[in-house]
Formats: sequence, structure tokens, C-alpha cells
Amino acid sequence: MNPEQPTAPVPESVTGGNELTYLWMQRRWPVILSVGAAVAVAVTAVGVGFGGPFFIVPFMVIVAWFGYAHNALQRRLMQQYAQLHGYSFSDALSDYQPTGAIFNRGHGQKTYDVGAGVLPGSQRFYLYLYKFTVGYGRGSTTYNSTAVSIMLPESGPHLYLASKHGSLRQTITGSEIAGTFQSSKSYQLEGDFNNYYELYGENGDEINLLEVVNPAIMQRLLTIASYDIELLGNVLNLYRSSQPDSASELDNVLAVAQELIAAFGPIMHRMDTAAGTQV
Repeated sequence: MNPEQPTAPVPESVTGGNELTYLWMQRRWPVILSVGAAVAVAVTAVGVGFGGPFFIVPFMVIVAWFGYAHNALQRRLMQQYAQLHGYSFSDALSDYQPTGAIFNRGHGQKTYDVGAGVLPGSQRFYLYLYKFTVGYGRGSTTYNSTAVSIMLPESGPHLYLASKHGSLRQTITGSEIAGTFQSSKSYQLEGDFNNYYELYGENGDEINLLEVVNPAIMQRLLTIASYDIELLGNVLNLYRSSQPDSASELDNVLAVAQELIAAFGPIMHRMDTAAGTQV
């Protein structure tokens, strides 16, 4: 008989408010020594008649520490969230190459802190952080975002719903979205939907697009207008700017994903079935 395998320790709650305490306990001595050394250098420099830049050193160390702390806490949140829900966790995407409008932007693209699992209905998903940089040197800007990619059983038309009230408007422009299509067109829809979303699709594919984004779907989309939504064949992507800072925010993005699957799934199934009968 094989010896009983030890059970994995239950992680501390990601909503327990103990992340900063945890990080401080893990890294307090390197921080104390680094800040102490920086202050000692600055004091010595002032004592021998130097000034100016030496005062900046302690502040640079502190800024670097907070940058490290933010990244460490972010990774810990994603890792514990995955563990608590039975998802796998990895430092980077390895078995899936993300595709979509946002992934063509800038340079230095990086996907990291990846949670992967299966949603109800057997749809595999990847929940991850993504960043890229636009420009170079002092004029560069690095954008951070949260993304989820879901593998669907059926395929649909290529479409992009750009939220006018979401946080991604400063990250990707309409022309950059349009450039991801072979022959793009921005479609105007009925009612006040255009006040919340801008719909991009292939020029001439209006029948398929309006079948997916029909009036009933539009009403459902108005309740989740903080995300950009992209459908590429059998892949559904959700994007929003910034990184999550709580488990509830991660819960929300997966809940939105499931709502979209419930909304788009039956329509895409009918489209796939109709396409199959025409062959």
C-alpha cells in the first residue's frame, strides 16, 4: 500500500487583508538593509560636501521596493485565486498563443501570472495579465491589462466590441482595432447601444454580425459595458485595462465570461449548424 500523500496546505485567503503583512515578513530584511545603506550613503555624501542627487538615492530604493511589492502581491493574488478554485497556475502562457487586437500593440509584449481551468459547460479558459510598451525611452508608456480567453465549441464571425465606458479606451484606438480585420467596418446599431459600444467587423459580414449582436444580446451587453469583447472564430476574449486588486474582481471577469458564453453560444451553434447543412 502506498503511503498516504500529504495534503497541500490551504493558502491564506486572498481577501484576508494580510498581503502587505505577508510580503513584509518575507522581504523585510533586504528592504531594511537596502534603505539603510541608501540613507547612509546620502548622509555621508552630505557630510563631505556632496548634495543634490545623493538625496534621491533613498527615494529610488523605496520606489523600487514598492514596485517589487506591487508585482509580488499581484502574483500572489493570481496564484492563490487559482489554487483556491482548483485552477492551474503558471508564470506564462505555454500551451496557448493569444490572438486578438490588443496583442498587436507596441513592443515588449508579455503574458504572465496565468490561471487556467474549465468553466461550467467544459469551456477551457485562460485568465492572465498582459502588458506592452508603446514608444521608447522617456517617451514610452507601459500599459497593463487583465484578459481572459475562452475556447468555444462553435465558431462565430470576427467582431470587436469596444466599450466607450471601459478602461481600455486609452490603450487601443479604433484605427488599431480596425487594422486587425481584413476589410474592417464600424457598424452603427439601433437604440442607445452606440453610446456604450462601438462594433467593428468585416466589411460585408453584416448579416452574421447582427445575428450575434441582436437586440436581446445588446440589452445584456449594456450591463457589462466595462469590458472590451472580441470574438475570433472559436475564441472569445475579454479585455480591461489595469490589473486586478481583489479576488472579487477576478470573480467578476469570469462571471462576465460565462454570461457571454450563455448569450453567444446558442446563436453560434445555430450558425455552425446552418453552415454545415449548406455544405
